Amino acid sequence: MRSLLVALLSFALGSGLTYAVLSRTGVPIPAAASAAPDSARSAWAQFTQRMAELGDRITGPDFTGEEADRVRLQRHLIGVMIEGLQWEIDHADAAHPVLMASNGRFQQWGAPNADNVYYRASVDPHFRYRLSGDLSGIDHVAVSLATGDMHMGAFETSRNVDVPELAPAADGSFSLLLGGKEGPGPWLALAPDHRILTVRIYLDAWETGAPPPLFLERIGAEGTAPAEVSDPELARRITRAGDWIENNVVFWNAWLNQRLAVMPDNRALPAARVAGGSDDLFYGGLSYDLSADEVLLIEGPMIDGRYWGFQRSALGSMDTNYVDHVTSLNHRQIHPDGDGRFRLVVSHRDPGVANWIDTEGQAKGLITHRWIGVAERPELETQKIAFDLLGEALPADTTRLTPEERRRQIQVRQRQAARRP
Repeated sequence: MRSLLVALLSFALGSGLTYAVLSRTGVPIPAAASAAPDSARSAWAQFTQRMAELGDRITGPDFTGEEADRVRLQRHLIGVMIEGLQWEIDHADAAHPVLMASNGRFQQWGAPNADNVYYRASVDPHFRYRLSGDLSGIDHVAVSLATGDMHMGAFETSRNVDVPELAPAADGSFSLLLGGKEGPGPWLALAPDHRILTVRIYLDAWETGAPPPLFLERIGAEGTAPAEVSDPELARRITRAGDWIENNVVFWNAWLNQRLAVMPDNRALPAARVAGGSDDLFYGGLSYDLSADEVLLIEGPMIDGRYWGFQRSALGSMDTNYVDHVTSLNHRQIHPDGDGRFRLVVSHRDPGVANWIDTEGQAKGLITHRWIGVAERPELETQKIAFDLLGEALPADTTRLTPEERRRQIQVRQRQAARRP
């Protein structure tokens, strides 16, 4: 393991950042933020050069090397650039915070859950805030505070506030106070090092689910406008965006490579809490490695819980086209067999069953499983078999889909994506 961490440290070195500290995950993190030049014009010139170097780097040996993967990684970099610039430049003001839709379909990073809509905002513990909105039709949310992003070396998070604690009224309206002294009604403490508010909305009913309207405001600043951003401040924000983007692309690729290096292929690991993750969310995973004519069968019991699901992540970027391909299935979407168990089929070709996890043609990758509010985290059984022998391995009553039914299944996903920000 030590040699693995040293290797990760070695290949993470590069560009303008100095990587010197091993994070709690074993992945290198930046020792210090980059120094900003005096003007935004100079900062932008440095930023564009830095992004060009990062674009070259993702074609190198640190990242997966197939031609199709290179194109995907370039698109991933562009998406992270959009996210990082928006976050650090337009959403940096904690005195006048605005909720930012994050980690969406085209700006994925850190293996986001396809069943989640993510929002984030900058906060400052010197202020108090109010989060309000309408949770009609929403069964599960996770509102929490964080000291920063994992890829920036910050791993501490607060407890989660869910729908029962938010106590929405009969019309779905709710209000949550953040920071200051606890008062009547829902409240979440702001610790001295909290910097980010995160809101995750669970939309596991893809046919009907829709993200709720949400609004964040600083108490005492209602109806006021932020000051115009100065040239030196814009230079600082552009430089921070460069740090955020580069750290993001390097860290998550290293994080995934680290796990794949120690995970046995095609065998599920038990779910556990992850540093920097939600306190009531358990993650598990398995590394798959399949030839064109092989499938991986994942089997387990159908269990009660607030939420659980499976999702594939790609090498290098950890993103997938979960809208146009069935790369994820949750507890509402999975079809049980007559014996009360589920069987998922991971394969490159459509096996004609409802519980298909599409690899999008990628021979290797990661399957993540998440569990919330379950009495037990079940042991999963896996079996790699030839594609042509799949029918013999599945129960006779396994739910199967025709090509037309598969198209309708994907259409549901596309319509759900259209409802999201």
